[in-house]
Amino acid sequence: KFWPQNTYCFDVDFRHAHGMGDIKYVWELNRLQYLQPIAALACKRGDRDLAQYCINEIIGWIDHNPPHLGVNWTSGIELALRAVSILVVTTLVGEYLTAAQRGKIWNTLEEHGLWLARYPSLYSSANNHLVAEGLGLFMLGALCRLLPRATQWRAQGWDILRAAAQEQILSDGVGAEQTLTYTAVVLEMLLLGQHIARASHIDIPRAFSDRVARGGLTLRWFTDAAGNQPHIGDNDNARILGVYRRDESYVRSILGCIAAVTDRGDLTPPNLKPHFRQAVFGLSPAPEAEPQGVKNFSDGGYTVGRHQGKHAVMLAFDHGYLGYLSIAAHGHADALALWLHLDGHPVLIDAGTYLYHAGGPWRSYFRSTAAHNTLCLADTNSSTMSGNFNWSHKANARLTAYEIGVDAWRAEAEHDGYLQQFGVRHHRSLRVDPEKGFTIEDRLSGTGVHRVGINFLLHPSLRAQLDGHTVRVTRDHQLVLRAVYDGPLSCRICVADAPDGGWHSESFGIKTPAARIVYEGALTAGQTSTVNFFFDEERPKTT
Repeated sequence: KFWPQNTYCFDVDFRHAHGMGDIKYVWELNRLQYLQPIAALACKRGDRDLAQYCINEIIGWIDHNPPHLGVNWTSGIELALRAVSILVVTTLVGEYLTAAQRGKIWNTLEEHGLWLARYPSLYSSANNHLVAEGLGLFMLGALCRLLPRATQWRAQGWDILRAAAQEQILSDGVGAEQTLTYTAVVLEMLLLGQHIARASHIDIPRAFSDRVARGGLTLRWFTDAAGNQPHIGDNDNARILGVYRRDESYVRSILGCIAAVTDRGDLTPPNLKPHFRQAVFGLSPAPEAEPQGVKNFSDGGYTVGRHQGKHAVMLAFDHGYLGYLSIAAHGHADALALWLHLDGHPVLIDAGTYLYHAGGPWRSYFRSTAAHNTLCLADTNSSTMSGNFNWSHKANARLTAYEIGVDAWRAEAEHDGYLQQFGVRHHRSLRVDPEKGFTIEDRLSGTGVHRVGINFLLHPSLRAQLDGHTVRVTRDHQLVLRAVYDGPLSCRICVADAPDGGWHSESFGIKTPAARIVYEGALTAGQTSTVNFFFDEERPKTT
């Protein structure tokens, strides 16, 4: 099927086009990012045929996508990232362009700049989309100085990027959109903008570089001993330089770039693989010791524990806000959720994203409270969805207690997502003994008896078996985790291939069955539900 090619771009209803598939697949192909590594290879080898392939692809795109017509002109972020790709490719293979080809490319770049300047993402859409538009305008203005409005675009784009460093990366380094991968996307755009600014002899404020480094440090805290991160919030496999590869850890790669630019080995992640973007930002220094201890990110609303003893533990607790600005577009209803990685493996995981516009009920499921490691009351989300990216009611979470002891630490938090409809607040207490395990206590404050489900989603590589009040979680028949329950609820294992099993989306467009542990039943306000998680088997006492 074909999207309309000769329809004015803003008249194409891509949000409700049934049977057309997800528009992101079309948009991202038309970012032309697949040409970047080919152009790099052509440049390195001096390969005229490869270079001509890249040039022909760009010229073909221009011929088939007249300005302002069709789906490829509807979204500013798409124009911006396509402009970045064209600039990267022509920088690498520009010596092979004919005068006529060069003229066509100049014209289309100018049209991209005019459209970006005319229709910026404002108000509730001033998120990573606006950052991309700022990067596109800045690069067009800085690298295409013969264009009539180059000076204006360079100033406008740089203003957007400088503001984004402060607004999109909070003072504690957490991404304002409450998603690790979109944080990495914003950081890559800031890195590229900084790179162009330095080459253009533009003054880079210290506050700009500082926010990039803080964002990198936060991502490092969320990176386990093998270089993996939990999926928090939306993830659509976006990137700025190069193309998506399933065997690549994007956040890990961006961390390596930040480490290279800042020359900080404490930011270099483990198992870093070379990538096309390292040719731009350089190679990172040798990795130093991993973060250890407990860190509270008070602005973003997370507490993260990192411990290296008998087991390498990374445990993250969410007590932050839903998402950025009024619609919180890429946030999930995961108030008071937690994520656990042990010995470099994800154990208690986030469901992920799966699809956007074409997701239908799946889009809702993957954003739902029941798909996250937290309490769900009466099959109701803690925040209320009002569209594929919109939320009409947002839970407010806050940290209520935080204490670090000699051998253990604890954090307590609450949210009001169920207060208006059910008259109760959800309280969760997390107590951690890094050598033994951790305890989660959930309770409702208010009145009444309520039907609840407390979910823990397991990585697809894991299996769970219930024995009385104990759940044994294994990988390849080896014990990974024990969960021992104490409370009024009953325990159920929803196996991966059962209708009530869980789902995990490792990357956009892919979903895999996963087992989940559910504690469910009636919970009276004031009662406590307690789950004790242990990292090892219980040893018999000796006398």
